[in-house]
Amino acid sequence: MLTLTVLPLLFSLLYCGVLVRLLFRWCKVDRTLPVSSGPALSASIVVAARNEEDHILACAQSCLQQSNPFGSLEVIVVDDQSDDDTCAVLEAIDDPRFSLMQLGVYRRTTIKGSKKKAIAYGVQHAHGDIILTTDADCTVPPGWAKEMLEHFCEPGVQLVCGPVRIAAPKGLLGYFQALDLTANGLVNAAGMVHGSHDLCSGANLAYRRESFLLADAYEHNYDIASGDDVFLLRRMRELHPEGLRFAYNPSLVVDTRAVGGWGALMRQRLRWAGKLRWMGMNRIFVLAAFVWLQRISWHAGLIAGMLTNFRPLLFVSLAAMLLQFAADALLQSHATKFYHLKSWHPYFLPVWLLHNLYFIGTGLSALLPVSTEWKGRTA
Repeated sequence: MLTLTVLPLLFSLLYCGVLVRLLFRWCKVDRTLPVSSGPALSASIVVAARNEEDHILACAQSCLQQSNPFGSLEVIVVDDQSDDDTCAVLEAIDDPRFSLMQLGVYRRTTIKGSKKKAIAYGVQHAHGDIILTTDADCTVPPGWAKEMLEHFCEPGVQLVCGPVRIAAPKGLLGYFQALDLTANGLVNAAGMVHGSHDLCSGANLAYRRESFLLADAYEHNYDIASGDDVFLLRRMRELHPEGLRFAYNPSLVVDTRAVGGWGALMRQRLRWAGKLRWMGMNRIFVLAAFVWLQRISWHAGLIAGMLTNFRPLLFVSLAAMLLQFAADALLQSHATKFYHLKSWHPYFLPVWLLHNLYFIGTGLSALLPVSTEWKGRTA
């Protein structure tokens, strides 16, 4: 009984240790860029787009505003069988550096897992030495391409991940997504650079075209709707364990938009969480499982302590909850500073309370064969 009583506290102490270690790694990482050397590098920005008529023009324009001091730059948007006016919007762009390509049959959903196929199609037809990718509902900052390319002046670098944030969040729903994205972004950056786990966002990614083609990262997972970023990162880790980098400059943060509505958010996160089913028993799975058990332990302890009026379990579980709160507040403070996310303090407590329940729920759902809809397709 004593072991069960102290278990929530032990889990939270371990959780605090993991976060402190990641923060230490984040603060101590070498953030200097390599000195430019070697031949000029040409670049291609590849964007896969499906049903993004409201956002694709801003995305494409932000990409066309980029410059490449090392060589040429082109922008390729691959339409992923949109059934709205995405293509019509893009056809109005008059720029010699811009190309619109179409995957499959126009306005017909005939290809499963086609975002990966759209990206691969764009990369295969690109002319650049370096591929930069972002999502169709994102905008990239000025100077993004230039500094992402600077990492590749070091010959051993094969893939570079960059930061992503929710632009101008509003209300509880907006800040829920913003705080979740920034905290996870910091944890994943520290974990990726030091090899403890590999997660990133395809909304801010760059890699050598030749390495992508040789990796063939999507060969066995085209039928999985999500995971274009994670499967590529994992494959690159296998082939180039020392060739991964994170772009630590906060001026390179790519802006994305918040999902509208709690239902849409849950469908999006269930789709993301579902990737764990396909990743196998690796470090990501182990880390997620540990955090899930830590959350469950003090929740169960609080409920059991109140129902049985067993005060030692109640007090230990409360202490475990407060330890996690303190660790998460420290993490969030570092993350929001890097991502320049302002006015987050009033939302932190309600977001934190909701996020614990959300994490427990999505953790359970990720292990079940739950289907979700994504842009008119079952994911």
